[in-house]
Amino acid sequence: MSIERKSDEDMRRAYPIAGRLLNWYFRATETSANAWLVEGSDVWGRTVARQGQNQDELLAQCVKEAAARTLRSEPISFRERELFVGSEPIASFDYSIVDACANGRHVIVLLNYGDYPKAIKRCKNLLAVDLNGEVEWVAQLPTINRADAYYKIASRAPLVAYSVASYECEIDPGTGRIRKSLFYK
Repeated sequence: MSIERKSDEDMRRAYPIAGRLLNWYFRATETSANAWLVEGSDVWGRTVARQGQNQDELLAQCVKEAAARTLRSEPISFRERELFVGSEPIASFDYSIVDACANGRHVIVLLNYGDYPKAIKRCKNLLAVDLNGEVEWVAQLPTINRADAYYKIASRAPLVAYSVASYECEIDPGTGRIRKSLFYK
């Protein structure tokens, strides 16, 4: 049994809130005085829903849940400078991608530090993007060394990356800040 992709036009008719998340559509219904039901569906029929009093908070919660659900079920891939979730391109970068992985509601992307021009003072090449391709954060580097950059994602959970300046850094996947670092040399 195959699931047929619903058209964007049909989705917009049923779920008029669009543009919050790739391939997802949402709607909000006031069920009684100051009580809301927010629902979302993607073009493949996956759904999310939340009930409560604050329509904006409920919508934000549904979008987060939908992003996490998509990242759990769709493969992350890349080709040169383009990032894909499933078969959908979500972002294109100025530099080639070395690695990418799902992490909660983000895709963590490691760009090739060797592609950066020498004039770039600090190569900030580890970042998180949302499913709309928007950069959520750029990872903190362990040094102020001009030549420092990340060259490998060593672990996805916890998120650990190796830097050129010989640091192993555990990165907070929500903020990009270094939780702890260990110097090797």
